[in-house]
Amino acid sequence: MARNESGTVRPAKRRRVFLAAAVVLLVCVLAAGAVSAANTVTVYDYNQLSTNISSGDNDLTIIIAADISVGANQGFTVAKNITLTTTADANHRIYRIAANTSNQSGMFTIQSGGNLTIQGNNPQKLILDGNKTANTANNQTLIWIQNGGKFTLSSGGVLTNNTAIFGGAVFMKGASSTFTMSGGEISSNNATQRGSGSYTGDGGGVHIDNGTFTMNGGTITRNWANNSGGGVYVHMGIGTVFTMSSGEITDNIAEKNGGGVLVNDEGIFTMFGGKISNNTAKGNGGGGYLTK
Repeated sequence: MARNESGTVRPAKRRRVFLAAAVVLLVCVLAAGAVSAANTVTVYDYNQLSTNISSGDNDLTIIIAADISVGANQGFTVAKNITLTTTADANHRIYRIAANTSNQSGMFTIQSGGNLTIQGNNPQKLILDGNKTANTANNQTLIWIQNGGKFTLSSGGVLTNNTAIFGGAVFMKGASSTFTMSGGEISSNNATQRGSGSYTGDGGGVHIDNGTFTMNGGTITRNWANNSGGGVYVHMGIGTVFTMSSGEITDNIAEKNGGGVLVNDEGIFTMFGGKISNNTAKGNGGGGYLTK
């Protein structure tokens, strides 16, 4: 098509305009992809994991690509949105190599405003392992949720093999703290009574000292409490809520009361579904026990 003196746009110019627009669009797509990729990192050791949790992006997914050891004076403080998962080809562990005698923090401590999710990468699992046989003097829980902190355990996430003086796997304290269990496993943890401190030995798997625990799936199994609440211990007063709609609490043991669940003081336990079975208490309430 020929161009006349009036300045009609030629097809050649149209092609240049379309090409320029396509280049701009491609650059925008690539830039958007780069932003997304920056929100996911892969780590192989303690220092890399610690650095990314403390000073990485505010909303970050971290892929654990190797087993990572945690020493006696080491741990992680979460104050932003962090998701931990594993690779698609293998299970990986974050595991304790020495006892931590602190009882005021966890392997992971979630502060106010912090939001931690632990999940697998189907069918692979991400495992937090307290290595309790080697660390019998350990006092520290795996997950400590402070007031205002949020924790989610999803499918493929495992909290296991830890001993602590309360809350073998999870300890939660604070009316605005939350723990949501939608899958995964809390297994083979111990709450061991040492000294005469408040509620030591309570909550072999989970200890709720104020806050909201919602169980929508997963399994709490084979945990042991030297005192009460082999699977779950619900403590304190108004505002402490445990709601169970799915999942299983099974094969837990309490040396005193509440093999599966113990509800103390004015705590609230509501069960809409799921199963509590085959738990043992040497005192009262093999499945569950309410005390005032």
